[in-house]
Amino acid sequence: MAVIGQPLASPEAGWKRIKYNDSMFAYSETTSKWLSNGSITYVEKPTLNNVISFNFSGTKIRIIGRAGIDNQNISIDGVVYKFNGGTNNSADVLQFEKINLADTQHYVKIWGVSATGYIRFSGVDIDEAKKLYPYNEYPFFEKILIQLGDDTYKKWSNSWQTVTTTTPTNQDYIDNGMESTDVEAIPLSAWQELNGQDVKLAYYTDNSSTTEITIETETEPYSIYDEFGDTMEVLYYTDDPDKNKADLEITANYSPLDEIEGDFEVVTWTDTLEEVSETMIPTFDSVIEDGSVYATEVDLTDVIRVE
Repeated sequence: MAVIGQPLASPEAGWKRIKYNDSMFAYSETTSKWLSNGSITYVEKPTLNNVISFNFSGTKIRIIGRAGIDNQNISIDGVVYKFNGGTNNSADVLQFEKINLADTQHYVKIWGVSATGYIRFSGVDIDEAKKLYPYNEYPFFEKILIQLGDDTYKKWSNSWQTVTTTTPTNQDYIDNGMESTDVEAIPLSAWQELNGQDVKLAYYTDNSSTTEITIETETEPYSIYDEFGDTMEVLYYTDDPDKNKADLEITANYSPLDEIEGDFEVVTWTDTLEEVSETMIPTFDSVIEDGSVYATEVDLTDVIRVE
């Protein structure tokens, strides 16, 4: 079992390590600059503006660092804790640990109290199945799964992958759900694989104030020939005797979902029934842990917009 103040060269079972140079870590500074030496990032004589900030998901976190200033602050979801940089000059020392957090997304800041010494940061250990996110004090999960008519839930990752064949849990959405940008990137050929099946976008969020979503998708070029073939007759009538020709202009939009037969629905999740009832007038779909899933038919133009 890891001990605070002692080296922890690699994460213990159930944890994974994310190094200081991961793109999710944001380093703010003014006069004192953050530097790195290949194993840590550090700042000498830190000011209150030398802050490391990031979000992470899961129930636990460890701060890994090196001997530095006596007192450092860390805030998790706005709650401030103090920890000691210690005297051990190993690059990977366990400096701080917090466990038994709610299994959701958390926002974190780390900064120094003293204006002498160093902050030396190697990285963090978190749940092995979780990940970091950009810093946001109001984090919400917004995830999407593709639900087929046989209640199979899938995600697209270079191919259709089954997530579950039963009602997804919160964790199914959080761990395997797609971002809206992932859905937008699903190619036409993938949608065509679902041809003939009832398809729903099962949209999960823990933000109870969400009342609508928009998903955009681009398709391959579409021509009128694909619809009408070699010839098309147009009858044009006018009572203007000076008119001897007519110009024809046709504007058409095409969506990959035109290839999908059957009903198409968007499913939204919320833990605030009253809010959804007022805005979407949904029908009950299923129970999911501490909330419920409600489904309502929508006009595809509200969900898919093709420029």
